[in-house]
Amino acid sequence: MYGDSGGTAQEKGDYDGPIHHQIKDAYKFVLSNIEKREMIRSKEARLAEIHEYPPYCVRELIANALCHRDYTHFGRNIYVSIFKNPPQIEITNPGVWYAKPLKDNKVYSLPETKSAFGKPHQRNPSLAKAMRNILLSEERGEGIGRVIEECRDNNCSIPTVIQRDDAVTVTIYPRKDWGQVGGPAVGEIKDIVTVRRKTPRRRPVG
Repeated sequence: MYGDSGGTAQEKGDYDGPIHHQIKDAYKFVLSNIEKREMIRSKEARLAEIHEYPPYCVRELIANALCHRDYTHFGRNIYVSIFKNPPQIEITNPGVWYAKPLKDNKVYSLPETKSAFGKPHQRNPSLAKAMRNILLSEERGEGIGRVIEECRDNNCSIPTVIQRDDAVTVTIYPRKDWGQVGGPAVGEIKDIVTVRRKTPRRRPVG
């Protein structure tokens, strides 16, 4: 989904098939609907593409959603939603948070949701291992740490987690300094679409 929070979906579509294809397709959808800008890095004599949201964070949290969702909830999808007002990305997963018990309707910072036992806690360990083997997910316990590090390096707020209505939503935030980063956005067509699109586009995954 892409658009304003609370709007009606203008377009709908499913990403199905093998889970690694769903991860890649959902990630591409997000990258195609967030802003990108070019800037010259201080230590490199070349242009670098900078994203509105931290790319590794987006991919890892989409992969986590598919790897650790509750697959006993038949007929329910994972939703990846991109909002422009307020600017944020939400990944909503059926079921409850698995690593540790969370209180419903309470907002947690991502580091607060780690396992209370001091080690990774996985709902679907065989699936998670398969994703690690094809390099679509990090080693056990490493992914969330890298997500937090990338957010800090890119001047983004740490993602938050809320559990409600038998589902979990992880929210990813854009760079706080996005208005001062680099030059104009990359791609004239993308700019036109961003301005004209008024209602959300929802993409269920899984």
